[in-house]
Amino acid sequence: MKRKCTALLSIPLMLALFCMTGCYDRIELEDQAFIVAMGFDKGPNHTIDVTVRLAVPSKLGGGAPGAGGGGGGGGEDLGLSGSKPITVRAHTITEAMNLVNTGVERRVSLVECKLIVFGQDLARDGVHDVLSGLSRFREFRQTTYLQLAKGKASEVMSTEKPVYEQTDVRFAEDVALIGRQTGFVPRSTIHDFLNNLAAAGEDPFVPILAVNKKVKQAADQDKAKDKGGGGGGQGSPSAGGMSNEKSSAQENQPKLLAANPKYDAGQVVRLGGNPVEFIGTAIFRGDRLVATLDGVQTRMLLALRGELERIQLEITSPFDKTKYTGVEITRIARPKISYELNRNPIRIHVHLDMEGNLYGDQAGTDYTNPANVRVLEQQVNTSMQSVQDKIISDVLNGCQADPFGLFRRARSQFATNAELENFSWRQKCKTAVVDVTNDFKMRRTGLILSPIQESNEDLQEPEINKTS
Repeated sequence: MKRKCTALLSIPLMLALFCMTGCYDRIELEDQAFIVAMGFDKGPNHTIDVTVRLAVPSKLGGGAPGAGGGGGGGGEDLGLSGSKPITVRAHTITEAMNLVNTGVERRVSLVECKLIVFGQDLARDGVHDVLSGLSRFREFRQTTYLQLAKGKASEVMSTEKPVYEQTDVRFAEDVALIGRQTGFVPRSTIHDFLNNLAAAGEDPFVPILAVNKKVKQAADQDKAKDKGGGGGGQGSPSAGGMSNEKSSAQENQPKLLAANPKYDAGQVVRLGGNPVEFIGTAIFRGDRLVATLDGVQTRMLLALRGELERIQLEITSPFDKTKYTGVEITRIARPKISYELNRNPIRIHVHLDMEGNLYGDQAGTDYTNPANVRVLEQQVNTSMQSVQDKIISDVLNGCQADPFGLFRRARSQFATNAELENFSWRQKCKTAVVDVTNDFKMRRTGLILSPIQESNEDLQEPEINKTS
């Protein structure tokens, strides 16, 4: 009897072993389509336009950097990650994923998604529904980078042609890395965004992407010329014909029309490179877009947050208003912030300690003279403070948004969490007075002890022999 009971008990145990192999729901890599970037735009009738780009490794092999994939054959421009973007209109993200699969023969997956781009109109209405929907996917990673498209996300994703990178993953990582070097763009992930949303009195921000129309137009012209074979008839052209072709080519050559540099997304004065440029910051109040900053203002935002490590700053020379001086600035300590929350209006004092090196001076000033160095230090402090005062006035006082992290650092001023939550920070932001003190010290003036002086000798211009 005992043996029979043991035999009967062993049967379900043996069957359970076959059910615990864990392979019954396995999905092979060859059966999946990996989404590496997603864009979200506002659609009509409370819908969203979802743009995705899939990774197609077979189309990337052997392609030249910036060529958008070299394995597609026939010189076809497939774009980043070896595929062109796919856009569908849906009510929810889940519905959008299913609709993408109506034109993709493999099951789409978010495991490798590394970049999310919000359209400007959608961001103005709020991105909470999109983020909450994405966060519920177990495949989704909160280390995914966030960016804002100036205009439509679908336009930016279909236009971008990086110079070096061939995948969205590397492109997003490089933008964040370049931001640390130039200070023109901040770094933002979904984790950072959601944390700022959950924190009382602190607001998120993301970098801006925009299509430079001038660069795109020049690239389209070059592409049209390549397709047209560059024109030209058969046989050897005459001398007059050659001259006319050269003059026509010079007239059609793109030109830098703006007289001065610009730091707004989509307005940078340049030719060549990626038609999509990354510069500036989008400021949110809660989950809604309320303001944008240009590249120079972004640097000062990061300085106030204590996240500006090292930048090269060009300022007007204090000794010649028509010349410029270049200074490398390095943060040497975290911002020192003190509060007077009992006053009306409240007052906040921010002290920034920085040092730097002189790396260029068009005015030819002798900076071995300590008095000249002190004048330059004051000029740097004044230039930075003017920008800082403006963004504090526009963002903190005007929009009642706090991307600076001022209220986050003020939590130590409250005895209890209830006291912190009852403090009406938003209302007090309208009239808050923020005093910023920049303490910049010049450490090194370069390897040249004295400025290079031009020779006083009268140089006669050589005669040019003109031949008829």
